[in-house]
Amino acid sequence: MNNIAKNRLLTTVVILLLLANMASLGTYWWTREKQLQPPPPPGNGGSAASDFLIKELKLDAKQQAAYQLLKEEHQQQTKSIRENVRESRKIFFDLLNKDAVNADELKKASEEIGKNEGQLQLYTFEHFRKVRALCSEEQRKKFDSIIQQVLRMMGGQQGGPPPPRRMEGDNPPPPDQMHDGPPPPDNPPPK
Repeated sequence: MNNIAKNRLLTTVVILLLLANMASLGTYWWTREKQLQPPPPPGNGGSAASDFLIKELKLDAKQQAAYQLLKEEHQQQTKSIRENVRESRKIFFDLLNKDAVNADELKKASEEIGKNEGQLQLYTFEHFRKVRALCSEEQRKKFDSIIQQVLRMMGGQQGGPPPPRRMEGDNPPPPDQMHDGPPPPDNPPPK
C-alpha cells in the first residue's frame, strides 16, 4: 500500500472516530440534560397522584368530574388540619429552646401532633373510600392494587418514601420547601 492510500485510510478512520465521539458526547449531554430536570415542587405530589389515579383507573368523564369534586372537598377539609399539624410540630420543637422541659409538657405537645396527624389520616382515608366507591368492580380491583403507590406519590402525609439523599456540598432546600419537623443536623455524629 502506498503512502497516499495509507493517509486516506487513516484520515477516514480518524474522521469516523471523531463522528462517533461527537455522537456519543451529544447523546450523553442530551440524556444528562433530561435527567437533571428538577423534580416537581413538593406541593404537586397530590396532582401527580391524581393524574396517576385517573390514568390507571381509566376514569370516564363522569367519574373524573365526581373525582375532582371529591378532591376539592378533601383539600378544603385538610387545609386547616395541615396548618394545625405544622403549628403543633413547631410548638413541639420550640421546646428545644428551653433549658428544662417538663415531661408532661413534652408529652402533651407530642400528643397534640398525634391528634392532628390522626385527624389528617382519617380525612384522607375517608376521601379514598369515596374515590373507591366511584369505581366499577374492575376499577376497584385496580384501585386496591395501586393505592399504596398513590399514597407514596402524595408524599409525607402518608409516610411516603424518604427524601433523596443529598450529596456532600449540596445546599439544603429553601425553607418553604422543607418538610415539617426538625432540620437535619449539619454534621452527623461520628460512628
